[in-house]
Amino acid sequence: MFKQGDYFSREYSETERSYRISDNNMWGLDDSKRGRRIAGDCLDGLDIGVRLDAYMDADEPNDRWQIDYCYIETYV
Repeated sequence: MFKQGDYFSREYSETERSYRISDNNMWGLDDSKRGRRIAGDCLDGLDIGVRLDAYMDADEPNDRWQIDYCYIETYV
């Protein structure tokens, strides 16, 4: 989940700031991969396949989404 911050245009609920990424979209977390791609689906069901790495690595430091917390769920 991402922290609520000035980089958002309005107040978002916890569900609206939470994304699920799958292991096949975790290139940015795997040093053996060349890319930095991290894509996820918002838990509210509205934003699917969002390039989270683009928001986390924004050019302006004040525009970068900050991670509040994350968890690993069992994938079945």
